[in-house]
Amino acid sequence: MRALTREICGFEALARWRDPERGLISPGVFVPVLEDAHLIDRLDLYVLQRVCEDLQHIRREGLDVTHISVNLSRIDFQLNDMLQEVKSICCAYGVPRGFLHIEITESALNESDTFLKTEIGRLRGQGFKLWMDDFGSGYSSLNNLKDFQFDMLKIDMAFLRDFETKPQSRVILSAVIDMAKKLGLHTLAEGVETEEQYAFLKGIGCEVLQGYLFSPPVPLKEILPILRREEGQLALEDFRAAAFFDDVGAVNVLSTQPLLLPREERRAQPLAIGIIATHHDRAKLLYCSRELARLLRVAGFSSPEEAMATREMRAGSGRELGNARFWELVERCRRTRRVECTENVMNGTVFSIEMRCVAVDEARDRAAFAYELVNLSPFSVGHQMHAVDVATRHLLQFYTRIDLFTSDGQAENLIVDTTQQRVLDLDSLSEESVRRYAQMYIVPEDRAHFLTFYDIKTVRARARRAHNDHVTAVFRVRDEGSAEAQPQMFILVPFRMDGQWCYLSCVRRIDNLDEHTSYGVFSLPDSCARCGAEAERSE
Repeated sequence: MRALTREICGFEALARWRDPERGLISPGVFVPVLEDAHLIDRLDLYVLQRVCEDLQHIRREGLDVTHISVNLSRIDFQLNDMLQEVKSICCAYGVPRGFLHIEITESALNESDTFLKTEIGRLRGQGFKLWMDDFGSGYSSLNNLKDFQFDMLKIDMAFLRDFETKPQSRVILSAVIDMAKKLGLHTLAEGVETEEQYAFLKGIGCEVLQGYLFSPPVPLKEILPILRREEGQLALEDFRAAAFFDDVGAVNVLSTQPLLLPREERRAQPLAIGIIATHHDRAKLLYCSRELARLLRVAGFSSPEEAMATREMRAGSGRELGNARFWELVERCRRTRRVECTENVMNGTVFSIEMRCVAVDEARDRAAFAYELVNLSPFSVGHQMHAVDVATRHLLQFYTRIDLFTSDGQAENLIVDTTQQRVLDLDSLSEESVRRYAQMYIVPEDRAHFLTFYDIKTVRARARRAHNDHVTAVFRVRDEGSAEAQPQMFILVPFRMDGQWCYLSCVRRIDNLDEHTSYGVFSLPDSCARCGAEAERSE
C-alpha cells in the first residue's frame, strides 16, 4: 500500500504449502529444509514462473496491473545463473521487467561475498529492481547497505511487534527511514496491523506499507476483483503513476533540508551548533561545529575561545559587550528549562540564537547548554529588506544626531538635524570633535561630566558595571537658534565591526518634561562621574 494515498501499489508472491493431512504449513517450516537440501531454487523458479504466467493472464484480460515482487535465496545464485533464468521466464511470458521486483533476504548477504554483489549488480544492470528483504532481522550489518546496491529497503516486521509498548521502536524506525532516504533507498515496512502504526509510518515518510491492516495473504482469485476495480474493493494505483509517486516518496520529511535531493543534502549548508558548560562564573566551549566557528568569525570573534573568554554571569560582574544577549539567553534557559531564542546584532550582522539547557548539576553550580546560531542577514531580501529599511528610516527620526566613533580615534557623523552643525566636518578626530561639540552646545555646568561620559576608552567597562550593553546620560544642550538649553539624552553603544570596537553615539530630545522637573535627577549619576578613573584601572 502506498502510504501517502492508501492505494495498492504492488503485490508480493508468497509460498504456502497446503497439505491434505497437516493443513497449511508455514514457509518458516519448509523453506529452511529446502535450503539445507539445496532444493530451494526449484521452489523459487516455480514461483517466478507462476507469477509471470499470472501477469500474462492479467494483461491479456486487459486488467490494470502493477508490479509483483518475488523472493530469491542466496543459494539460488550458487546453483543457477539467475539473471539468465529470470530473463528467460520473463521473455517466455512476455512480461516487461518493470513488472517484476526481486527481494533478497538481508540474512543471505555477506559483506565479503563478491560473487553475490556481482550478481545483484547484473540484475540491476538489466533493469530489474532489487529489494533488501527483512532489514533489521537477525544479525544485521550496516555494511550491507554500504556494500550492496539495492533500490528498496524492506524493514522487518519485528520492529512493529512491540510498537505500542516500547518507544524505542519509534526511534529506531525513524532513524532507519532517515538513513535510507539519505542513501537514496525507497522504504517499505511490513507487519503493519493497526491504524496507529500506519499513521506513525506515514508521518515519518515510510513510502510503502504491507500487513494485515490492509489484507492477509490471499490467492490470485481474490486479487482479480481489485484489478477489475470492482466496487467495495481496495483502491489500486495506476501503474503508470508509480514512478511519479516514487519521486514523491523520496522526499525526506525527517531531514532539516527536505527540499534537497539526497546527493545535494550532503553538500548543503551545515548547522552552526555549539555546546557550552558553565561552572560558577566561568564558561567553557565543549563542542563547536565548523559552521559555528565560521559564523563566530563573521560575528567579529577571532576564535570560538574568544567568544567565551570574558564570560562572567553573576550580578555585579562584567560581561563581553556585543555578546551580552547571548549570556542573558543562557541565564534564561537555565531558569526556564525551555528552548529559548533571541536575535542579536554582532559585527553589523543579524543573528538568531536558539538554545536549550541540556544538563544541570545544582549541587556544583554546573550547567550545559546546546545552541544553534543562524545568520539572518542573507534572508533579509526583497520586501523584507525594503520593510526593514523603511522602518529604520522612521526610527532615525527620533534622534537629533547619530555619530560613529572608532577605537583608533576616528569619528564620522551619520545623521544630524537642522538644530546643530555636523562638527565632525571640522575635525575627524573623535577627542577633538567631542571637545568642540561640548564647547558649542553643552551648557558650561555639564561640560566636565560630558567629556568624562564621552571617554571612549571607558565605555565598555562602564556598561559592564551597569549590567547593560550601552551607557546613557542626560545633558543640557543649547539650541543654536534660540540659545535656550533643553535636556537631551545621550546614548553610547559599543559594538564590534571589521575586527575593531566601534561606538555609536545617539542623541535624542526628552519628551514630557515640565517646569518642575529637577535636572539633577537626569544628570550623570555618581558612578558616571567616577567612571573615568575607575574604568581606566579596570581596563
